[in-house]
Formats: sequence, structure tokens, C-alpha cells
Amino acid sequence: MNSEIINTKQNYYYLTLMLIIIFFRIPYINSLYLSSDEILYLIIGRNILDGEIPNVDNYSNKSPLLYFFYILPSFFENTIFATRIYTIFYIFISSLLLFKVFDKKQNYIDKFLYIIFFIILINQHHGKALMAQTLALPFILLIYNFCLNKKIKFLNIF
Repeated sequence: MNSEIINTKQNYYYLTLMLIIIFFRIPYINSLYLSSDEILYLIIGRNILDGEIPNVDNYSNKSPLLYFFYILPSFFENTIFATRIYTIFYIFISSLLLFKVFDKKQNYIDKFLYIIFFIILINQHHGKALMAQTLALPFILLIYNFCLNKKIKFLNIF
């Protein structure tokens, strides 16, 4: 019974979190604003689909692995809209992973307020564009969660 209440609470949390992210991202969904980096990444991502090799046929100062994340929006007719939806997905995944970073002793309201603050901040910093920092954040948080869990298990040994 208690686990059902917790799962229901988490489901409401996830739904509310997604609605808040969409609320903050709505002004940018159909915006034609593209940063110069985002344009370059989308062009190189499309060129990879056409068979070109990153940093051989096209050059930028970023890692070639970054451009492979920009292939997915190239599959859609409206690449700008697909990129904006892709950004929402990455912010949502980052928010969930950030939620896991917080201590289990903290209540949901505190965690929720921290996540809302995170969403507001990530929308202020290059909020309109899918930047490399936004793409890297879920992986950084995933590694941090992994290291945090290993540290706790390591400390329980002693």
C-alpha cells in the first residue's frame, strides 16, 4: 500500500515536471531563432546522413561525437521543431537524473523546487537552442549518480 502511494506520487511528480518544462519551452517551440552553433551542428548532422565524415568534410572545433546527436532532427521535415522537442526531452531526462542526485531524506517539495529552479536556469542559458551543454548534462548526471552510488557502497564496506 505504501509503495503504491509513493509510485503515484512519483507519477504525479513526473507529469507535473513535464508540464512545467513544456510551459517554459512553449515560447521557443516554433521560434525561428537558431544560434550559430546550433545551425552548424544541424548542418553537420544532416551531412553525416548524406555520407560525409565529420572533421574531414566539415570542420568545427567540437568533438565529432557531438554531431551524431544532431542526426535525429534531420530525419524530420521540420528540423527546427524536432530540435525543440529533442531539447525538451533532454531537459526532462536531466531533471529526472538531478532528482536522483538529491538525498532520499529530502522531501518531494524541496526536490521539486530545486528542479523548477534548474529548469528556469537552463532556459535562461541558451534557452532557445539545443546546445552541447544541454546534450552533455544527462551523461554527466548519470556518471555522477553512478559514482555517488559506488561511493555509498564503498563507505558501507568500512
